[in-house]
Amino acid sequence: MWRLTLPLASLFLPLSIAAQTTTTGATISQVGFQAARPVMIAPGQVVHLRLHGLTTNFFSTEISNALPLPSSFNGLSVTVQRNGAAPESVILLRLLPVSSCTISFSTTLFGGSAILPCAADNSYDLWAQIPYDLVPNGPGADEVLCQTSLCSATVSDAVLTVTELAGQGMSMRVLPVVDQVHILNSCTDNIGTVGIQGVSVFASYACLPAITHGDNSWVTAANPAKPGEELVAYAFGLGAPAAIFDASGATPVGGVVLSKPFTISYSGIASAAGVRPDYVGLVGGNPGLYQVNFRVPSVPANLALCTTSGNVTQLATQPFNFTMNLMGTASMDQASFCVHP
Repeated sequence: MWRLTLPLASLFLPLSIAAQTTTTGATISQVGFQAARPVMIAPGQVVHLRLHGLTTNFFSTEISNALPLPSSFNGLSVTVQRNGAAPESVILLRLLPVSSCTISFSTTLFGGSAILPCAADNSYDLWAQIPYDLVPNGPGADEVLCQTSLCSATVSDAVLTVTELAGQGMSMRVLPVVDQVHILNSCTDNIGTVGIQGVSVFASYACLPAITHGDNSWVTAANPAKPGEELVAYAFGLGAPAAIFDASGATPVGGVVLSKPFTISYSGIASAAGVRPDYVGLVGGNPGLYQVNFRVPSVPANLALCTTSGNVTQLATQPFNFTMNLMGTASMDQASFCVHP
């Protein structure tokens, strides 16, 4: 059975609640208080797909490390199709075998203990890049009214499809938008931070945003930013550049400037809204990676200082003290980091 899910999520119910289940062809794709919305994607966005039930077996990680970047891993491919046009191949960046088992536990069998193994289910994490030339809908297309056909805007969706050598799998409806701003961090984007904040066997460190100083060192509680300093935030999903190029090739050396507007604001301080970053563009040689250069504003002299923790089982009491908000045309994201007044 094919299942294609975006993004990762888990639902835990109290063990005291008994439930009856039946096997049908139906699946739940939305739970909430509003009308269901499709998954949104932007031109050039690096997306994370969790794939279940593939017929193809991958016994090691697949990584795209040569140009042109591939659109297939051993016959596994992804396409995106909009407005009935021909399907367009999606560039594949990385595939990692995973298991749906999250807990190993023991049980008593005939007076002895045995570990119950996790059954292989051919589940994989796949990172792929949407083509830059995907035509997005205009601002407001993601609003609930548009999804319920009560707005005047024309909304065109697209279809994301996974295919193997054995045939086509399940497709998913997606909604192309101008941008899907996501500032990278150490928790969700597989960014190694060993040596920056240490290694916690309990995964108790706060998520560290991908924000660096001018010398490429990370902004941390032990290495905070200063007012007036120019920092660099790294992100996915900022949308298409003015000059479209083939995503399978290398991003041009020196980067590619984005002409579409982005603004930055800061939480917790009195500052002018809508400050423009110093620079927004794609990072040369890195597929789907954007950088945003911005300057730290003045902060109150009594701003609480960040703290670190030498105990791997505990969070620092004040891991961050400042928050930056990056606003695009159709989306926004924020990142908290440390500033020393």
